[in-house]
Amino acid sequence: MVRAYLDVVRDTVCGLTLRTRERAYSSDSQARPMDIGQRIKGLDWPLTGITMVGQRRLINIEWAIRFVIANDVMGDFIECGVWRGGSSVFARAILKALDNNDRHVWLADSFQGLPKARTTNDNDDWSKMEYLKVSLEEVQTNFRSFYLLDDRVHFCKGYFVDSLPRCNVSRIAVFRMDGDMYEST
Repeated sequence: MVRAYLDVVRDTVCGLTLRTRERAYSSDSQARPMDIGQRIKGLDWPLTGITMVGQRRLINIEWAIRFVIANDVMGDFIECGVWRGGSSVFARAILKALDNNDRHVWLADSFQGLPKARTTNDNDDWSKMEYLKVSLEEVQTNFRSFYLLDDRVHFCKGYFVDSLPRCNVSRIAVFRMDGDMYEST
């Protein structure tokens, strides 16, 4: 049952369970039909899915979490750059399905989109994209949709340079980084 549950959560957060209704967002702000191969690889932007990372990267997150549990590696899961929170939802589902009550899930994000460029290595294109602006409340709602918003889920709101030093995570076992910009990374 654990395998079936995790497969359903994984495929739901990346938008693969509703294949007939799911669309992908294109660079010209138009919806187009989803290409399953692209979605599995995490190479498109879903309209209804709640993660962009795709099925393959979600499988890797599960592998990493199972590895640290099996090898008694101390620490929590943290995702920096969460968009709609789907990867972290899946991480919490893994821990809950495995009945692991020792680890927490941390989400670090501005919850208001990407910052304006402050270095010559970046540009302001990302900061102008409404599609990338997802509120903390929407991410919390996504956790609630899976009955996974609990005292083991923590939010570090703000741009990384400001939020990460204030985040109370003491030890990290699995770190997922999706900063998009040079300065953020």
